[in-house]
Amino acid sequence: MKNSMEYIEKIVCNYLKINPMELHTVSRKEPHRLLRQKIMTLQLESGYSQQEVGDYFERDRCTALHAQKRINDLCDSDKLVDNEMNLYRVKLGLTSSLQEYLDHLLDYRNKIDGIINFLQTQAI
Repeated sequence: MKNSMEYIEKIVCNYLKINPMELHTVSRKEPHRLLRQKIMTLQLESGYSQQEVGDYFERDRCTALHAQKRINDLCDSDKLVDNEMNLYRVKLGLTSSLQEYLDHLLDYRNKIDGIINFLQTQAI
């Protein structure tokens, strides 16, 4: 059984302490735009169609598609966003397990440790 669109929105908004009603405005300003894009991506990953997701936020299906592309691109370039999205996926049961998420975090930490060690060996 997939999570309701409202439940997905509630999980993300509660985590960030934002009133969900603020996301159902015509505003395209940050932080609402990015937050709405994260929720749209999670809704799409939960099995909702682009049309359903767009309609939920009174936007078209192309907006939902763009949101998913933008969030996926951000996850590739910004590990904080990637970690945040993975946290939501765990809370929503969209990842196979909590262990997968913890392995992801450990890999991220190992990469940071490697960068720190490299920087420490460089002459400043």
